[in-house]
Amino acid sequence: MKNKNLISKPIIKYLENNIFGNIKTFENILFEENSKKEITLSNITINSCKFVNIDFSNINFDNIELVDCIFENCDLSNKVFDKKTIHRVEFNNSKLFGCSFAASSLKNIIFVNCNSKYLNLYTTKMEKVLFKNSDISESYFYESSFKNVLFENTLLKSIEVINTSLKDIDLTTCDIENIKIDLNSMKGLIVNMYQSIELSKYLHITIKY
Repeated sequence: MKNKNLISKPIIKYLENNIFGNIKTFENILFEENSKKEITLSNITINSCKFVNIDFSNINFDNIELVDCIFENCDLSNKVFDKKTIHRVEFNNSKLFGCSFAASSLKNIIFVNCNSKYLNLYTTKMEKVLFKNSDISESYFYESSFKNVLFENTLLKSIEVINTSLKDIDLTTCDIENIKIDLNSMKGLIVNMYQSIELSKYLHITIKY
């Protein structure tokens, strides 16, 4: 995907300021204040909401889907979104350390300036997704599906890629040090000269300088 403008941004018509604990329906709400007690959100779709400076460490997610949401300076570390739909969502300057999106559908998603190390992307379907100026080192891609996925200036150190086609994926601006990848996943991958040296070990060849 050469044009990141193809990614649809969240659709939010209006926002009403509110706090956790006061509402049951999460739609068109602006959250700027952390929850003072531990709460659990269950079996809901968070729709057209914006979260600013929210620490989700004491907010438990149980069967949560996200549509048309923006997270700015938030901490969602270790949240689980397995087998869920995440659509038109932006994560800006946020922490998603250890989040799991296994068997989920991610469409029109933007990660900018995020610490997203140790992501679990097992059999995840990704379409129109941008990782920019972020760190997703040591993340796990197994039988993941990529369609129009873009990586810009992103740390991909020690990621593991298995049975995941990276055909036409451009990683030339990224750090792929110690990447673990199988040959089938590597076919059609776009890299620069220095990255090709990193990948040459999987071809069992020796490069002389």
